[in-house]
Amino acid sequence: MNKRLPLIPTDPEAAVEAQAIAELEALDRKLQRKKSQDRATVPDNAGRKQTGRPVAFIGIDPGATGCAALVHDAGHELMDWPGDPALVVPRLADWLARFDVRLAALEKVHAMPGQGTVSMFSFGQNVGTWHGILAALAIPYVSPRPQDWQRGLVDKKAGKDTKAASLATARRLFPDAALGRKKDHGRADALLLAWWARRQGIGSG
Repeated sequence: MNKRLPLIPTDPEAAVEAQAIAELEALDRKLQRKKSQDRATVPDNAGRKQTGRPVAFIGIDPGATGCAALVHDAGHELMDWPGDPALVVPRLADWLARFDVRLAALEKVHAMPGQGTVSMFSFGQNVGTWHGILAALAIPYVSPRPQDWQRGLVDKKAGKDTKAASLATARRLFPDAALGRKKDHGRADALLLAWWARRQGIGSG
């Protein structure tokens, strides 16, 4: 499907929102055909009804090299951002089928100065897409700022480099996770966001 974008987006935020809405409308049509008949109902944004499945929490780094992480008592699972929302939906649906997902934490971040229009637009698309996917799948979620979820969690002794500090902390908390590369900071953030969501205790009662 060909997509036309404004040649000169006078309002970058409006352009990002319009593009995200268009993609989410197409995604929603796909989701209506994919929804599982036995998925647990969501009473409110505080959590899911008891289903007998293992309780789990999701953390999401929405960047272009980001990741989604699922954390549960027996371990964790990682899903690097594949670049196509249509590839994300089946994986999250699989997580929902196997786990009682109580809460997801989608990091609230903004484009950095100097990124450029194209980069900012792509970043905005990713963030909007994640919001749409979580809402369409009825996954309760919150959007903490980096300084909020990192407070009291990320090891500041690892240095002032927040990416390196996140990696060091995630390697300590998840020693068996695939975090051997410096560029795995997206995976580290996703795991720590899931850990943070778990600590909130929302819907765990």
